[in-house]
Amino acid sequence: MPQLSKSGLHLALLDPFNAGHLHFSIIRKLAKLPSIDIVVHLSTGDIQRNIASGLQVQQSPLDNFAPGWRDVVRAQSSKQAMRSAFVQHWIHLVEQTGLQVCDMMYPVRNSKESTMYWLCLLSRHPLAEKLWRIACQFETRRLF
Repeated sequence: MPQLSKSGLHLALLDPFNAGHLHFSIIRKLAKLPSIDIVVHLSTGDIQRNIASGLQVQQSPLDNFAPGWRDVVRAQSSKQAMRSAFVQHWIHLVEQTGLQVCDMMYPVRNSKESTMYWLCLLSRHPLAEKLWRIACQFETRRLF
């Protein structure tokens, strides 16, 4: 980051192996650049698999991705409701950095059409969101 121009336009692609590998501090640091857009691989499958067990232990890899998530996720909810609350908490954390999370997330599916993860855009400028929405509507899956 020290080598990046503060006046330059930047695009960061964050593609962690799983949610726990993407520490939220990385997004906080990148958000300090005035002109940056970030595409994040949001590992919903990993979140869904690990959210219930993460509530039962003191330390979870999900703590790195969305600090404070346990305060908003309720153990008595369904896994889907827990995942939704978790993602909403993460979105709130992102928005506290000054970036906006586009509400259109691109689902990446496997050969059985199950969603493996979402690609989501974090940006400040409306043009980035406009271009993202157009790209997400393409019929071809080869784009991503």
